[in-house]
Amino acid sequence: MNESNSWSMNDCLTFLYFRYCPAGGTTDIPPQIRSAISNQPLESSKQNLLERGKQCVRDSIKKYIEDVGENNTHVVPLSGGLDSRTILAGLVTSDEIDQQDVITVSFGSPKTWDFELGQQIARAAGVKNIAIDLTSSEIDWSIDKLLNVAQLSSKPVPILEARANRLPIENFEQENTVFWSGFMGDPSVGSHQPSDLHGDWELAKSEFIDDNLIMGDSLLHKPDFFEHLPNEAYFDESLLSYEEQLDFAIRQENYIRPTVVPDKQYLTPFFCDEWLSFWLNIPRNQRRGRKLFRRVVCSAFPDLFSLPSSTNYGLPITSSRLLGNINGVKKIATNWLTSKIYARTYTHPNTNYLNFGPSLRGPNQLHKSAEYLLESFEERDILETNLSSVWNRHQAGEDHTELIRSVMSLESHMLSNQ
Repeated sequence: MNESNSWSMNDCLTFLYFRYCPAGGTTDIPPQIRSAISNQPLESSKQNLLERGKQCVRDSIKKYIEDVGENNTHVVPLSGGLDSRTILAGLVTSDEIDQQDVITVSFGSPKTWDFELGQQIARAAGVKNIAIDLTSSEIDWSIDKLLNVAQLSSKPVPILEARANRLPIENFEQENTVFWSGFMGDPSVGSHQPSDLHGDWELAKSEFIDDNLIMGDSLLHKPDFFEHLPNEAYFDESLLSYEEQLDFAIRQENYIRPTVVPDKQYLTPFFCDEWLSFWLNIPRNQRRGRKLFRRVVCSAFPDLFSLPSSTNYGLPITSSRLLGNINGVKKIATNWLTSKIYARTYTHPNTNYLNFGPSLRGPNQLHKSAEYLLESFEERDILETNLSSVWNRHQAGEDHTELIRSVMSLESHMLSNQ
């Protein structure tokens, strides 16, 4: 849709609710996934699957190292999760790369797991880390930057998240620099596989819509979401759950990829044939909850994966989920109490990117850009909702963050197409 200036009312409303365009009628399962799916699951012993999984991790990363050749700087955007840590581990243990040629970038908000743990992991791996504090006044959230992101995006995307994901590129010269992305890591190894498979395509679509809606109940009229989703499943559920089919074809391709893979220079080892052919065909009980994957990375890279993770609320994934939950509650309580004592804005430790609600109240550059984009969109007279009133109520303390962010994203794309 970013190739055209034509946005129908239903397109606008759908984007405002999803913050991306599902476009199910024109979206298919990516050919890499379709060709990887096998009618013959990889039935083997747990030990054999473990060894094959470890080899798959190494081979998938090694393939790209060999493809890009020597004398490169390898940049890894590093969060507190598992995917980027797996890439980093594969690089620093590779015989083909000098460790000093690996640099990590952590971006987010202080006191959050993604921001703090990324830096801790980099130190443990012995590589340089660049920490980008998104709460800093030095981050450029100007209209020019946001429109530039919209112009460069392959599809309409949530503009603020996409802006943050372009920051690593801006910190390096493009020549002889390789960027790595963990795109499709979690979902390919089973994080989105449901625990109970109900086998009903229409029900799967309904649940997909509910899970993907950004705003839920809001001031806006709801469009017909079902018209954006395919009438029939891509293939039999015995090969891949209906929930994952929708996720892979719709959400990952239209939302996640264009947001977190902002440039063609990015390498995506979790989307190569070697990776997908293994992880999509292991027994379902080994994919559920990323069961085998967790065993594989803990066995292949025990030092890095014995460190805390945002996946387990600030504890290593080798710790029990119960202890992780307890640690998470303690961290949340500590952050909340500190915010009260020092009269600071409370930010949840699992916040991605930035606590946008308070940031939009300014005064700062993000506040100014938001105000401009809302005023610009309101002049189009597309919505019956009074956005000026919404904006003022948000400034007064009500929470209208999601609607404001959706309008900012939509208007950025509409302006960039003019």
